[in-house]
Amino acid sequence: MYSSAPHYKNLVRNDGGVCTGADECFFLHADMLHESPSCLVIVHDPETATAYGTVYWAIDGVAGHLVRYDFQQPHGPGLMDHSIAAVRRYPEVNVTRGALGVHQGMAIDAANRALYVASSGSGEVVKVLIDTGRYARTAREEYPIFSSRLPSFEYSIYSCVVHIVFAHGLHTPSGLALIDSMLFVAEFESGRIVVFDVDTAVQINAYETAGAGLMGLSFAPGSGFLHE
Repeated sequence: MYSSAPHYKNLVRNDGGVCTGADECFFLHADMLHESPSCLVIVHDPETATAYGTVYWAIDGVAGHLVRYDFQQPHGPGLMDHSIAAVRRYPEVNVTRGALGVHQGMAIDAANRALYVASSGSGEVVKVLIDTGRYARTAREEYPIFSSRLPSFEYSIYSCVVHIVFAHGLHTPSGLALIDSMLFVAEFESGRIVVFDVDTAVQINAYETAGAGLMGLSFAPGSGFLHE
């Protein structure tokens, strides 16, 4: 995780010193967690229940799991203490990766607390009610590579999360974007953008683009234009 605040000195030399125009520069992270190897996508959760607002959802591309990260209070630049965080794995939410290099989108419906996940390999979009689920057991034994062994680091497996296949039969779904109760899905294989009503899961439109290879989608917050 990196800070985009203008006053944050986000670039340093390889020795941690102040970066100048004559140096090779590196991003300085504000915190780091390690539980989703070959991560396919990450999205920020706009929830307001946590104190610091540093909750993110990601996909573990190796295990095919949905993973929730709560960085809690970021440790700040230059530090390597990763022991203050909570990471939850949701192995019941199966996400099938697509071909190498294909982005798998996620989008959060903040009002309804729903997460939409592109399962590119299965041609589906999965809908997850992200405030459901409960603690099942520790993840430390089944997934032994994790950020900290200290007890302040929560690493858990959650079960009984409510999730459904929202849409199926898609041609390698990739980028996802939400606006006005509509979910826009980019099909990597066909290059189409397919639009669904989020309340009924009914397809309401489809648009052709220049061709195959379509991946990320995003709406501009001011104009509402869709960018691909």
